[in-house]
Amino acid sequence: MTALPRLSPLAQSGVFATEYRGENLRFFARDGLRLLRVRSLAGPAGPAAAPRAWPQATGETSEGAVTVLCLRPGEWLCFGEPGSGIEALPEMLDPADSATYDLSDGLAVFQLEGPAAPWLLSKFSGLDFPAGIRLGAHCARTRLDDAIAIVHCDDNARIGLFVDRSLARHFWERLTESAPHAEHLVTESRAPRVRGAA
Repeated sequence: MTALPRLSPLAQSGVFATEYRGENLRFFARDGLRLLRVRSLAGPAGPAAAPRAWPQATGETSEGAVTVLCLRPGEWLCFGEPGSGIEALPEMLDPADSATYDLSDGLAVFQLEGPAAPWLLSKFSGLDFPAGIRLGAHCARTRLDDAIAIVHCDDNARIGLFVDRSLARHFWERLTESAPHAEHLVTESRAPRVRGAA
């Protein structure tokens, strides 16, 4: 019996567009990522645990083939492409004080790029995304449009958005609807101000 191809969260909800591209904004669905939520008292052990030390403070990240986001002390979200080494992660944890949950089928992931991306997300959250971009790599949990989301900003000012897969269509539609206004906002913010003008 042949296995059926796994549909992306957007395709399962009847949306077959997977990318928006504008002058100052691009966003797309990142399908096929392996996502693990890790809770551990001690964290991974051994040299193969990560190319760099795991982040320990809330909001810190470690980038590499496997990206690690510290959601709070002792809790991380790890993600990477299949074959990145993420498959071996559960074996590096002591089962006596650790638990690993596979969220690959539970979350939808969107990546946003371009100068209008922080303006777009600012429309849905109280976080100051334009200022946050300047902080470099970090992550946060927040409410976006009345839903809980994990936001990850990397060193290249790209923003990853992790939401429950049942909300994939809702978020895609909201992002797509609001993208032209975000493009306008970033263009307006760059316009030179005339002294004395209102």
